Amino acid sequence: MPDDSNMTENATPPLAQPVVAVPVATEPLQKETPVVPNVAVTSVLQWLTYSFWGWAVVTIGYLVALVSSYTLNNSYESISPVTIPSAVAAAVILLVIAVVTDHFYSKRETEHKTGIAMVLMVIHAVLFGLLAVGSLIVIAFGLIQLLVGSSSGVIASQVAIITASTLFVTYVLILIRVVRPYIFSKFRIVFKAIFILLVAVLTVLAITGPVVQTVKTKNDRAVTTALVSLESSMQQFVASEKRLPKDLNELLESSTTRASSSQTVPIADLVKDNRITYTPNELVAQTFLSSRTTKEYTYQLCGMFDYAAQDTRSSSSYYSYNKSTRVDAGKYCQTLDATSYQSLNSY
Repeated sequence: MPDDSNMTENATPPLAQPVVAVPVATEPLQKETPVVPNVAVTSVLQWLTYSFWGWAVVTIGYLVALVSSYTLNNSYESISPVTIPSAVAAAVILLVIAVVTDHFYSKRETEHKTGIAMVLMVIHAVLFGLLAVGSLIVIAFGLIQLLVGSSSGVIASQVAIITASTLFVTYVLILIRVVRPYIFSKFRIVFKAIFILLVAVLTVLAITGPVVQTVKTKNDRAVTTALVSLESSMQQFVASEKRLPKDLNELLESSTTRASSSQTVPIADLVKDNRITYTPNELVAQTFLSSRTTKEYTYQLCGMFDYAAQDTRSSSSYYSYNKSTRVDAGKYCQTLDATSYQSLNSY
């Protein structure tokens, strides 16, 4: 009988069954699409940012010129009362817009620019660079004028130097912001703080100086404007009526009186408040010529001023009229004349 153990040892082992891969349903992998910023929006923001920074610098320079001129002259006789408040408003508004547009553009800005972004950068960089160089030239001319010029132009040269120096510094800062955004990003807060502080200081100086002075001298400026207007109206009245009016009310009621566009207070109110008084002269100077006779009527116009004149060097001061400048506060009078002409054939 065969041995079972030997049969077991000699038996061939069973073949291994092949492993069949069972397909498993899987979802296809989705590639992440990079977010590409809108080129048109980025270009518009870039252009607006550069432009508003440039206009902000222009208004800052203009405001520096006005404030420094007022401070050095201690007068704003050549400055319209609304000019400085308008300059302050423009500087503040443009600075705010520049900061806001810069904030949104900085989120889209790239270090290395190509295409339209490169073109915009080059155009504004060249413009700001030329303006900075121009400011240096003005500074040089101003210094030369101070050294060899006449004493009458000292203040004008000082104003030019102060304004040009401010423009040079601000244009250089803007130029760095345009061509080196990486450097700008590190000092973004400092950059904006410089402009905000500069505008804030100029605003304070403007409000505490010329703006307050404008409000205080409103009546004085109205009196001066009225005196000039009344003098012109008096000449027309005499030429038409061949006599002086009995009082200012008659002159104001006549068709010859026209209020100036810069008249802030009605002339009738100034007359009613005795800020302007009128005294006619009964004596008439008469001259006979070959074909006509000339009559010269003399009268006196007086104005009441609340404040002394700040600057008496120029007859264009708002405290002056008819080529004469008032110095002190109080009543200021001038003797004037008006002439009428009449043909001898009319007698």
